[in-house]
Amino acid sequence: MPTLPAVDLTGLLKGIPRGAWVAISSDHEKVVAFGSDMRAVLEEAKSKGERDPLMTRIPESATALMM
Repeated sequence: MPTLPAVDLTGLLKGIPRGAWVAISSDHEKVVAFGSDMRAVLEEAKSKGERDPLMTRIPESATALMM
């Protein structure tokens, strides 16, 4: 199975509220949309022309680990 290189999104996600869903552009350069409802965030990203956004959720607590 092919693997993808790690991408540091720390700076990009700075300021996004805990618990929020985030749609990131396919080139990993910008946050396209964020909010509390995953489907709404995905729809907003697609309405802005992002065909295949990277979707992730900001952890509720600082002790959570994202991989």
